[in-house]
Formats: sequence, C-alpha cells, structure tokens
Amino acid sequence: MRSIPVVRGVERRYAPRGLRVIGLHRWQPGDAAMRAAVDEARREHDASWPTYLDGAGILQARYGGLSLPAFYVVGRDGTLRWMQNGTLLAGEAKVDVLEREIRTALDAT
Repeated sequence: MRSIPVVRGVERRYAPRGLRVIGLHRWQPGDAAMRAAVDEARREHDASWPTYLDGAGILQARYGGLSLPAFYVVGRDGTLRWMQNGTLLAGEAKVDVLEREIRTALDAT
C-alpha cells in the first residue's frame, strides 16, 4: 500500500493517453481487517481506480507475480510488457522504468 502515491501519480499523468490502472489484492474473502486496511489506504491516498479481489491468485499466476506487491504493464492486446515485484516509491529508478514502459505501451497502440 506504500506504492499507492506513485501509482496515483502515474495514473494522473497517463490516463489522458489511455492508461487504465486496476488494483488487485490477494486478501481472502472474510478477511475484514485486510479489506478495511486497503479501503483506508485507498481513501487516504485518493486512489480512484477500481480494485478487485483475487484471493485465488489467478491473475498473479497468469502473469508470473512472485511477490506482493507486483506491478504489471499489460498492452491493450493482453500481452505482458513489463513486471516489477516489490514496492514502487517516489524517486526510485524503477519508477522511471515503469513510466518508460507505459509510454512504450501507449505508443504501440
């Protein structure tokens, strides 16, 4: 949840070009405490994107996520273009890589 500010900034910069952010969490149905923590973090950081529950890890398995959090850039055709395991924090070089991959994906369509 520490990465939400970075994701929010990226979404705001690239949404006009077609970027869509989707949140995906692995909490188990019935884990009210985790759900409440996620909802609170979303409110605190003004996260406007939809967030889905994937308790079974179906999407994580499809794209090969090894840890949480994991970040994916998926093209409009469903092809995985980039993946990052671990948090994304402001000022890190991997945030620049994320933005470059987003621009490349958006330019390809």
